[in-house]
This record gives sequence, structure tokens and C-alpha cells, in this order.
Amino acid sequence: MMKKIVIYCMTLALLVGCSHKTAETKKPKETSIQLKTYTYQTSSIVGDNQPYRFIEVVRDVKSNNKNVEVKKTSSTDYSLIAKKVGKSTIQFIFNKSIYKVTMQIYDKDNQALFSKMPAQLQEYGNKYPEVRAFVLGYLPQKHNDTSTPDISWEIDAYLKYHQVPYFYQYDERWGYREYGQNYMAISGCGPTAMSMVYTYLTQKTDMNPLTMADWANKEGYYKLGYGTNYNFFTQGAAKLGLKCELIQNNAKGLDEALQANRLVVMNVKEGDFTKSGHYILIVGKQDGKLVIHDPNSRLHSHQLWDENRVIAQNKQMFAYYL
Repeated sequence: MMKKIVIYCMTLALLVGCSHKTAETKKPKETSIQLKTYTYQTSSIVGDNQPYRFIEVVRDVKSNNKNVEVKKTSSTDYSLIAKKVGKSTIQFIFNKSIYKVTMQIYDKDNQALFSKMPAQLQEYGNKYPEVRAFVLGYLPQKHNDTSTPDISWEIDAYLKYHQVPYFYQYDERWGYREYGQNYMAISGCGPTAMSMVYTYLTQKTDMNPLTMADWANKEGYYKLGYGTNYNFFTQGAAKLGLKCELIQNNAKGLDEALQANRLVVMNVKEGDFTKSGHYILIVGKQDGKLVIHDPNSRLHSHQLWDENRVIAQNKQMFAYYL
């Protein structure tokens, strides 16, 4: 929800005088400037150290209480470290706008609450402990919500700094919503990966992960019992105005695509990234290792990966460009 607030006033003092008179100070003239405020809600559990890069543009970070510690871990990364059960708001300012991350913190041992969550989400949280806080944040109204989240401000920040976005399928803005016949958080890795590709290459803000998932579903790219099918990544990409190449399933093919500045979506089998099947996005290399945006893991997305290890888990790779 977007609200407008008055954040501060600028005072302009005019000094008027002549060479033969003492300088006279006129009454300050006040001008109010209105800034837009955007709120992003998320969940955490005590002890979580959540890495964030979408707030790499932070210039001023403030926490309204001691429930969360904001720690700068590098020139571009911050960690939000949950300290105790409760709610905390982290505020930062970018490009004349105020952004607030409201974090609800849960007890990681709150099995009573966890057991009340939908069975599919419980299974998801047990498979991937990193998303347990997301599961605890479930509410029926979030699942039944029909609004479209506006994340254009977030995308604008990424594009301003020439960054491929970090989007996650379990983001609370869309993770509880339906994709196919499951929750977006559970089956939405394909649309989330494609949303990152589309947003970065086209420089547009009209296809966030939820919008992309809705479009894929309507176009028939979701296959019951399987998930997002390969046609979405080829035919679907063409409909979105993207060019796609199927590349060799080896390190040579991946290296050639990355050297040509392609973004590469990889379908991986059971291994480091998934218990079944999954789509990840490879955006480049750093220090000889792969930089990966994993739609299902912030932790995976903030570490570098050995190329041979990742290639060993590959099933198919799709390279994208305009």
C-alpha cells in the first residue's frame, strides 16, 4: 500500500542587504516536500540472519527497536538479524522515497503454531528450513488476496544500479497465492526466475513474479503434477519479447553464454538446490565461481558456487538476451 507522508521541511533563509546598511535577515520561508512511503512485510524466526540485497541502495537505515539488528556485511549487502519475538520496522531512504521493511519475528520452536499451518506449507517448511518463517506467517487472507503488489520501486532501484533483481518465490507479497494448484512459494520457481530475466533485460516493471505466474498459468505453461513446463522457457519467452537459446549441458556451453552476457536459467535435479526439481538463474561469474539467484533461497543467492558442482546437477539450460 502506498501512503504519502510529509517527511521534512526545507528552510530557505534569504539574506538581503546593501553595502551601506547592516544585512537584514528575512523570515525563513518553509517549503514542505512530500515523499512516498512503501512498506514491505516479511517474517523471520529468532536467530535468523537474513541476507538482503534489494536494500543495497540504502543510504540511511534505522530500526525502531532492538528486535532486529541491521548489519552491513559488504558494500552492497545487509543482514537483518532477528533478536527476539515481536515486530520490528527497518526504514531506509532511497531516491526521495522511504521504504519500510516490517518484520514479524516468531519463535523457531513454536511447533504449536507451525502445526496449524496448511499441510502443504508444513511439508515445504520441513523440506527447506530457511522458509519456516514464511510458513509461520501464513494467514488465509493472504492466500485469498486478489490484489497485485506494486514493486516498481524495488525494480527501479535494481535497474538504477544495473543489478539483476533478487526475487523469491516465498516472498510474502505473493508466496501464499495460488500458482497452478499449489502455493506460489512451492511451485513458482519458474515464473520467479523468468521475472528476474525479463525485468533485467527489458528494463520494465510490469512482470513481477506474481504477474508472471498468472500469465504463465493463463497461457497453459503450468502442467499439473509437474510444474512449469519447458515451453514456458522457450515459446513463452518469445511471447515476452525475449530471445532464447538452448545451450550445451556442460561448463563450456555455460561459459560461452555468460561471456556473451546472457542470463541462464538452469533446470536442476535433486541436489544442493532442491529435493525434487527446480529452476535457478545464473547471472555471471565472480572470482571464477558462479553467481546464482536461487528463487527458493536467499542463502544460496548470497554465496558463490563451484561451476562443476552446479553443472553436475543440471538437466537443461536456457540462455536469454534481447
